[in-house]
Amino acid sequence: MEKCCFCEEIGLLKNPYSEIARENCLPKNRILGFCKYWYVVPTLGALVPGYLLIISKAHRLSVSECSQAEQEELQHLLTRIREILEQLYQKPCIAFEHGESAQSTKSAASVSHCHVHILPFSGNLCEKIGYRTSYINFGELTEIGQYTVSGEPYLFFQSNDRHNSLIFLEKYPRQLFRRILAYEIGKEDMWDWNYFPFYDNLRNTYQVLKNLDFDTLIQSK
Repeated sequence: MEKCCFCEEIGLLKNPYSEIARENCLPKNRILGFCKYWYVVPTLGALVPGYLLIISKAHRLSVSECSQAEQEELQHLLTRIREILEQLYQKPCIAFEHGESAQSTKSAASVSHCHVHILPFSGNLCEKIGYRTSYINFGELTEIGQYTVSGEPYLFFQSNDRHNSLIFLEKYPRQLFRRILAYEIGKEDMWDWNYFPFYDNLRNTYQVLKNLDFDTLIQSK
């Protein structure tokens, strides 16, 4: 397997983030919390405060590739993190994934390791996609594998009211949901985290949640 920045980070090895942190006075270790199968970090390119990534500890490519136990724990994390962020920022949240695949080059993901975005935002990014699309609404996260095809990319979206959807496109522009989000909040040209890392939002999110003992909060029932 080629080097993976998220695998290196969870292993506390030298990784791209550690270099960026050293050069820009960011937290050396940005990991806010662990569960059995997942860990949580404030993300580079945080378009808004409170923007987090939930990252699989094991090297998976997508949520649909994860085991049922991993999916169940992810669902718990999404619920708990929503509660924390919504209380803190007084906004509803959304969550999304650019589902990756090993066999396809069509994915919208920018890192080939399973990670789910969750952030405070009022609105539905799915309605703004504008490409030829196919939608599937489904129930529990553990059902995601019933509607995805092995080796094919997809988009996953969890709305403000916690409904889950899968979106299938003929083409998947990189960071598609981030492009739409940036446009919706008036930062249209700032969607690419490689060029617009929003270090201040990362620092602020990390400090605020660290002070709340975030790790303990996400593990509570």
